[in-house]
Amino acid sequence: MNASARDETQPVSVARWSSRVLGIVFILLGILGLTSGGTIMDVATVNALHSALHLVTGVGLLAAGVSGEGPARAASWLAAGLYGLLGLLGLAGVAAVTSALRLDAALSWLYVILAIVWIAVAGVSQTLAHGRYRARASRRPA
Repeated sequence: MNASARDETQPVSVARWSSRVLGIVFILLGILGLTSGGTIMDVATVNALHSALHLVTGVGLLAAGVSGEGPARAASWLAAGLYGLLGLLGLAGVAAVTSALRLDAALSWLYVILAIVWIAVAGVSQTLAHGRYRARASRRPA
C-alpha cells in the first residue's frame, strides 16, 4: 500500500483541518475587503494591502492544509508568528504598521488571539502526530 492510500484512510489532523477552514475564511475576507470598498461586513475597515495580506495568508493556509500535516503545522507556526507580531506592533501603536494596514486596536487584539489559537493548533497537532508516531513505532516487530 502506498503512502497516499494510507493517508486517505487517516483522519484529518487538527492542523490540516484548521488550515483548510482558516484558509477559506481568509480568502473570503481578502475578497470582501477588495470588493467592498474596504469595509468587511460593517465590522472592520481595511485597505488593499491588508486585503492582499488576507488573500496571501488564505492561499498559503489552504495550500498547506491540502498538502499534508507537516506543511499545515508549519503554516500554523508561520501565521502565528506573523499575525502575533502584527497584533503586538498594532497594540504598541507602531505607526508604520497601523497606518500601512489600517490596523486598529480591535484588529490588533484579534490578531494576537489568532496567534495564540495558531500556536495551540500547531502544538496540539505536533503532540498528536508525535503520539501517533510513537504508537506506530511500538507496534512494529523487533
